[in-house]
Amino acid sequence: MNRSGGLLGSARVLPLLLACCAVLPLAGCGGGSSTATSSSGVQPTRTLSPQARALVAAADPICRHLNSRVVLALTLSSQKIASAASRNAVLERAALAELEKLTAPASIAVQWQQILAYRRTLAQQLPTLARYERSNDTKAANALIASKRHLHRQLQVAASQLGMTACARLG
Repeated sequence: MNRSGGLLGSARVLPLLLACCAVLPLAGCGGGSSTATSSSGVQPTRTLSPQARALVAAADPICRHLNSRVVLALTLSSQKIASAASRNAVLERAALAELEKLTAPASIAVQWQQILAYRRTLAQQLPTLARYERSNDTKAANALIASKRHLHRQLQVAASQLGMTACARLG
């Protein structure tokens, strides 16, 4: 399908889908004000140990910094989307390296490793998305965007369970 044919192939829809992939995880992130609230301001879905709260307090600023630097592909140009995806991949890898330096307590180690795995996969998909955009392979780009959207939702759930806000977004 070419850029002008069909809903998903529309040159106007693809950038919007990319933007949705970036902001979809924001839905459902609310604030809590009880004493069990994590330092990120979101009520975790389970009680966290002081060590787990410390991990959240260390991780969320790393993700917040990344989120402030990521380029949202709100342009109609495939080349600009490809360029943004390439730049974002570099930023994601740098943030992931910082996140991987953090040590999770045993109580949340499995969940933390899953969050890192989601972010790693999302970061690894960005160069592929850039390649698809550069070659105008709309079908492959749309399939990858759908996969990224699914991973974003999984990341949001996992990170939100720990009370994370910034680490539940983008990727």
